[in-house]
Amino acid sequence: MTQTLNDAQGIADRLESLAERTAGVMIQDASAYDRVLQLFFSRGRRTFKGITTLAGDGLGEPAMILVRSLYEDTLNLLYIGTNPDELAELYLDYAHIRNFKYLKFIQEVDPEALAGEDQATLAEVEERFKILKERYPKINNWSGLTITDTARKVHMSQPHKTLYKIACDMTHGNVAGVYHFLLVNDNRPIGVEGEDDGELITTALILGLECFRTLMSEVNGHFELGQDEELLGLGDELGRIIRTEAPAPVVQSAPTAGGVYPLH
Repeated sequence: MTQTLNDAQGIADRLESLAERTAGVMIQDASAYDRVLQLFFSRGRRTFKGITTLAGDGLGEPAMILVRSLYEDTLNLLYIGTNPDELAELYLDYAHIRNFKYLKFIQEVDPEALAGEDQATLAEVEERFKILKERYPKINNWSGLTITDTARKVHMSQPHKTLYKIACDMTHGNVAGVYHFLLVNDNRPIGVEGEDDGELITTALILGLECFRTLMSEVNGHFELGQDEELLGLGDELGRIIRTEAPAPVVQSAPTAGGVYPLH
């Protein structure tokens, strides 16, 4: 294990400890934005745990696939934070749009599956869709933005060009991202290990750290948890690793709303 990877794992352990303390904080009279933060924190915590577990097992490529998911969640939360009251409601209400789409799909492929369902409930799904659909001009996307547009909105265009491209290539099996699994000569076994070296493992862990720390900064800022010093300290330590070692540095062009210097 390289010193850089060892340092990153130490930071990850401390961030997970901070997340565990955060998870126990009670929320009173939760607003829509409170619930969105709760959702993204809880999901992000599990995703980050997956990244650290895979990195610890020497599996850099699967860890990068989870980094992509955590990065998208982080972008969405940062965007919602630019107008929390309105965008939190828009995000949560989109569940009704998806419910309607699922209902239509079942009606097309297996209508008998709905035979035992309460007709009033099904009618309510359709009625909610009619009421809300005008709020979603692009019906397949809650925000109406592409992921690239979202990155631009929260001043994340630069890391988006590097982090997201690498992670997407690995997630979707783009040959440029999974070339290490190709057989390059004869007389080799079917199974190829992929030569998942320490650089990729370190990159996945560092990027996962930055995403989850950014997400936690939003939670800390909104709920006034008093974690500013700890999050900034972790960011400073991680920043030193990024500036000296990380092959895919994360650099933010402007501060985002509500965070403690996210993506330092």
